[in-house]
Amino acid sequence: MICLEVWVNGEKICLAGTGIGKGVLNSIIDLNSIGAEGAFKYINLHVGALVNDEHLRWTEQLHPLEVGDEVIIKIVEADAADEPVRKHPHKRQEQK
Repeated sequence: MICLEVWVNGEKICLAGTGIGKGVLNSIIDLNSIGAEGAFKYINLHVGALVNDEHLRWTEQLHPLEVGDEVIIKIVEADAADEPVRKHPHKRQEQK
């Protein structure tokens, strides 16, 4: 299966994969600015998926990053992925 192998500063964070044809697998770095200065206050790494109406997470809530951190995301083939650390159902919003 195709997986995302995620590393931060030379440390392997996870090998994320679902092995399922339909769904979304992602790794996201978000920079959040809070306050009037507009400076980035939070830099977080998320690794997750949405498969069969279930959210999967390989990083616990947020994996905080700092300026100068090196993040490497490799697209790899693997027989098995790491187990997600958290799963919860996807709540669909009703269309109006």
